[in-house]
Amino acid sequence: MKPCNHFDQERAEFVLEDMYPTRPWLNYLWNDEVVASADQFGNGFAWTQSGTKRRDLESGTRNVYVFDADSKELYSATRNHGDLPFDSFQATIGLGYHRIISSYKGLEIAFTILVPTSGKRILYRIEARNVSKKRKDVTLFFVNEPRPALSWHDAYGEAHPNGKSIVYSHVGFRVSSDLGYLALSSSDIPSGFETSYNRLFGVYGSPESPRGGLGKGVLSCQGDEFEGHYVGAFSFALSLAPGEKKDIRLGLAAAESEDDAIKASSSALSEEAFQKEWDAVTSKERSSHARYQVHSVDEVLNAQVNTWLKRQISLGKNWGRLYGKGFRDVLQDITSFASLDPETAKKQLTHALAYQYEDGNPIRMFEPNFHYPYQDGASWIPMAVLSVVSETGDASFLEEEIPYLKGVSKDSYSLVDAYAEEPYESRVSGTVLDHVLRGMEYLTTSLGEHGLVLWGGGDWNDSINAAGLEGKGESVWLSLATLKALKETITLLGIAHDEENAARMQEKAKTLEGNILHHGLVDGHFIYGINDEGTVLGGLERIFLNPQSFAVLSGIGDQETRERAMDEIEERCSCAYGYMQCAPSMEQGDPHIGRASYFQKGLVENGSVYLHGVAFKMVADALLKRPEALYADYRKIRFDNPANPQNGMEPYAFSNMMMGPESKYRKGEAPMSWITGTAGWVYRALTEYLLGVRPTFEGLRVDPCLPKDFGRASVTRLFRGRTYAIAYIPSKEKEGTYVNEKRVDVLPLGKKGDRIEVTVYYPCV
Repeated sequence: MKPCNHFDQERAEFVLEDMYPTRPWLNYLWNDEVVASADQFGNGFAWTQSGTKRRDLESGTRNVYVFDADSKELYSATRNHGDLPFDSFQATIGLGYHRIISSYKGLEIAFTILVPTSGKRILYRIEARNVSKKRKDVTLFFVNEPRPALSWHDAYGEAHPNGKSIVYSHVGFRVSSDLGYLALSSSDIPSGFETSYNRLFGVYGSPESPRGGLGKGVLSCQGDEFEGHYVGAFSFALSLAPGEKKDIRLGLAAAESEDDAIKASSSALSEEAFQKEWDAVTSKERSSHARYQVHSVDEVLNAQVNTWLKRQISLGKNWGRLYGKGFRDVLQDITSFASLDPETAKKQLTHALAYQYEDGNPIRMFEPNFHYPYQDGASWIPMAVLSVVSETGDASFLEEEIPYLKGVSKDSYSLVDAYAEEPYESRVSGTVLDHVLRGMEYLTTSLGEHGLVLWGGGDWNDSINAAGLEGKGESVWLSLATLKALKETITLLGIAHDEENAARMQEKAKTLEGNILHHGLVDGHFIYGINDEGTVLGGLERIFLNPQSFAVLSGIGDQETRERAMDEIEERCSCAYGYMQCAPSMEQGDPHIGRASYFQKGLVENGSVYLHGVAFKMVADALLKRPEALYADYRKIRFDNPANPQNGMEPYAFSNMMMGPESKYRKGEAPMSWITGTAGWVYRALTEYLLGVRPTFEGLRVDPCLPKDFGRASVTRLFRGRTYAIAYIPSKEKEGTYVNEKRVDVLPLGKKGDRIEVTVYYPCV
């Protein structure tokens, strides 16, 4: 039977039976302190946070090998390096866990990776079951690759045994972290252990072809030092009767002392404690996911909305884009996450706002800090704050005091200086609303000769990073994003009853809108900007996707202007699997544009189908009431688009881009999965715009934008302690949202605990 990869909706899992997709498929596991990756075979990295810096925990192989005493065969139960005829071999991607199950010659092995809800630790479980009719005598080998080094001085490092643990230390002069100890611990007394990669696999061996102790089935039981590549390996000799099962649990943790590392890595290794951690992880995820559930004829949409988009958003709001917590990235994910867990969103938002400088411009990236002066950070603040206030109905959040980052945003464009550490908190603080207003003041006073917002070191498009280095270049996209942010700020000021500042922001918005319409329109579409040299980017020769979408999102001009801009996108940027970020791609590098112009054609910001940008377009199509276009946008960028069958994207996570139609060799491929703002915007496009369930401060509004052949659907939405059961019914005679047969604009709040039945009629074929 052909392997069948599929969503298991009931268990909220994705089951991968074809273990060899077009490219490795990734899963991520995390809490507030640790993040770990795993490909379908369980291999990957893990790190923990130490102040504003990262501390590696492991990277490389996570493997379970089996040595059969009778046949003398050694094989990998989790990787199957030799492509042996396993009876079964699959991976399960779950909510906070990753599990590989294989069966070969009567032995079933299940290997689980779990990141618990707290702590600088990772847990593993190996379950071995004899499914044959005779006794199985085997040795199991668990192998991973801890990364204890905190500097390049290998002479600081050592690995040694301590009871049922291996301890790795890296304690030296001016190292980058106080987490100088790692411990790998086991629930069972191992029959052997190994710390040296060369002794385990052999100097000229590898995990695929071990020539060292692993290949011989015997570990050295020695420590090691002056090593740049350690391993953590345990062996366990088992004799299993038919039907018998053995369960071994392991933990890896970082700490400031050897005793603390052993304690942390051993804290959940009893069967009861491990199960408790498992239950805590899965129940936490399920409780937030229950806040919005959809049932429709589109099973992929159901799975992505009900489970997997939420999972990807959650990674972003905790860990940004993994290489660092980009201010704009975290705020976009918080905006989407607010409907799932408003208290957590509020906590993450207050943490992020403390990285806004006193002048109102936020740092580009924090933890680790990156100071390169991108200019768009403040434009995302009002949207995130409004999402939290709309979800909770709590205007007092606007009065919460949050410190600023000391000093003002740097005007240095040196990449060396950009990573320099600096004092964190200033003595200046302000309310959440103050942070919003200070950000708007920064943007609306950072204007060029055309009255447009200065480009600086870049905006959302990180790769147009040299168009404003002389302080003259102006970004039309950022001006549109600022206009959108000003209107959101005015809404917040209305909630705060601050009429004076609202009037001031309205005047700023009016002036900025006029400047954009006067200087930003060329032949029916919006340019991207004007660089320091006075050159127009995105004029007659080239169109950029995002300015057109943000023209609609900002509500600039009249309906005809916005419609025409989007029509230009349909005509010039569309392809079989989405919309190009710019069309055509730039042909050659230009130092007055930046790295985008040096990318190969069809890659990243130079003409790829940049999925984040397509998600912006989805919302724009909804605002223009183009339901067929909105749903088609979504179907184009999905993993199951029949027009792009070899894209390689995980069904449970969106990628950053698909290589554009102008790519020479790899059209349609979708690398760089998970680490993208696509998930949050697709989630909002589907839940708040396609299905139309949008939170406002006054209450929920339902204004769907469903294609006429979508059919019946239903949504269950938890909001401020109430449950709204929303039924969507296609109709040729009736339209609108009804409660108790009465048409409403805002759903009634009722009492906490109430279940409110809502019927939505929308036009059908």
